[in-house]
Amino acid sequence: MRPFIGGGTTRWNAGERVPHIYALPELDREENAAFANLVRRHRDILTDRFTHMVAPVQPAWLHATVQMVGAPGQAPLTAPRRAALIERFTGAFTGTPAFTTVAAPSAGGSGAVLDLDADEAFAALTDTATQVIREVLGTDAVSYQPSAPHITTGYCHTAGDSGDVASALRRSRPARAPLRITRLALVEVIQDADAHEYRWNELAGISLA
Repeated sequence: MRPFIGGGTTRWNAGERVPHIYALPELDREENAAFANLVRRHRDILTDRFTHMVAPVQPAWLHATVQMVGAPGQAPLTAPRRAALIERFTGAFTGTPAFTTVAAPSAGGSGAVLDLDADEAFAALTDTATQVIREVLGTDAVSYQPSAPHITTGYCHTAGDSGDVASALRRSRPARAPLRITRLALVEVIQDADAHEYRWNELAGISLA
């Protein structure tokens, strides 16, 4: 396992805000109770045993990346372009159906994650998001290729063996949990390299049908 910031991904400029479209897990929904319990158990394991390697993600910052708008190092969005993006994002995703995925633990390259098995549903979200961004900002505004759907529960900050982390997470039972994806958000993300954390402010949100 290697550090995520500066290893698995680039270090952003201080204070930089990069827009993204995220799927946000709603932990307070009754249908997501098992997922919320799985997340809590994983956070407890990472906090109790592995903070020398991994920074656990706080519940408020859990997310699955659908698409990035532009890239780190690019000029920030102007107010008119931000407004146009919000309008097009809202219109494009209104009426999109909610769906259920199953989360399962994994640890490897740059942290601890919950893999999500709804590849086709997430691919459809990414395709729509990519179209929205290109329509508003041009084809050059999409350079990010999302990996397999997942929610990161801990970002690696110090290199080490991921085997013990993976084993500990998988031994926590039940190891899998359903997650109903019911909310998307257009956000401006801040990378906090010192805290090994990503935070954001929300520009617009959509509840899936």
